[in-house]
Amino acid sequence: MRTATEDYQLRDKTIKEGESVILWYQSAKRDEEIFDAPFVFRVDRKDAKQPAFGFGAHVCLGQHLARMDQPLFVGGLKSLPIRNTMA
Repeated sequence: MRTATEDYQLRDKTIKEGESVILWYQSAKRDEEIFDAPFVFRVDRKDAKQPAFGFGAHVCLGQHLARMDQPLFVGGLKSLPIRNTMA
């Protein structure tokens, strides 16, 4: 979590100085302005970039350590048994 040091306009929302902001991993790949049908589960999705650690000049320098230690600090599903029928 981070605290805004000044007012910031993000699209149609204003983040006020002193307000907290946080990254939710669950939100990755659900930006309707970027991804086609972001709330539909599709195994054939072509936009397979992992957005959590950023890209280019803004890539997370600690991403490799985070990937190694992920089970220690990121909560989530341990298994998800599914059954899929191809139509």
